[in-house]
Amino acid sequence: MSEKFPYNLANFVLETVPAYKQFLTDNGISIKNVTSAGDFEKLPISSKESYLKKYNYADLFSNRDLTSVTTISATSGSTGEPFYI
Repeated sequence: MSEKFPYNLANFVLETVPAYKQFLTDNGISIKNVTSAGDFEKLPISSKESYLKKYNYADLFSNRDLTSVTTISATSGSTGEPFYI
């Protein structure tokens, strides 16, 4: 795997996943500042509340493309509230 892979992946996600771009902006992070492995440690941790429930469902997908969605996931509700996506 290329050393550039994490950066290429991060750039792809930022460019194509509207919710993640907004998530980083909301947390004061610019992907342009992620240039080393140590910078990845500074990225905010996402959760059901801070990411999955906060943004529009379609915005969680690359290019808002839902045509390739083949799986529906669910949490067990260990925090007291099951969640489905």
